[in-house]
Amino acid sequence: MAAGARRTTIGRRAPAREAPLPIEPIIDPTRYDAAAIAISIDEVRAINRHRGSFEQLDGLLELDLERKLAVGVRHVRPDAFWVADHFPGQPILPGVLMIESLAQLCSYYFHRAITDGAGRTMGFGGLEGVSFRGAVLPGQTMILAARNCELRPRRAQFHCQGFVSGKCVVEATVIGMPIMDKAWNAATV
Repeated sequence: MAAGARRTTIGRRAPAREAPLPIEPIIDPTRYDAAAIAISIDEVRAINRHRGSFEQLDGLLELDLERKLAVGVRHVRPDAFWVADHFPGQPILPGVLMIESLAQLCSYYFHRAITDGAGRTMGFGGLEGVSFRGAVLPGQTMILAARNCELRPRRAQFHCQGFVSGKCVVEATVIGMPIMDKAWNAATV
């Protein structure tokens, strides 16, 4: 075989993939009522900077800083900006927006838990162990859970999961770092 040439596997079967590992749920999503909002969207907006079509969190159902837990809700709207094109005739919520929903929940937790979080936005520092386990369709509701694993003024890490109808559809470790924004600070003071 010539240097740099690749072997092909035409006519051979690829090795069988192992089944995904069973998950350990952060919460029991069936015990949460998506209509029982404890922290409203207006309270979320007072902390999170996302607006308009990029608001991916509709409120929080629970925030327990002692247990290091945040539980949020996201109603996947049939008129969302992505529905017509992802995928035409069979829309599913893009995975990046599932992750963004989890990240916005983490950002809210960060600001409530860190007293000097005022005037900062938690931006992505990284993602680990991302697994998409099911499709999310327009009209469905996601229950989002984030358990804080590490919390420092300059770095936060959360184990996150999203559930639809009691089934985990996304799981990830979200790593965040605060981003200072002079324009935001001036506008919110």
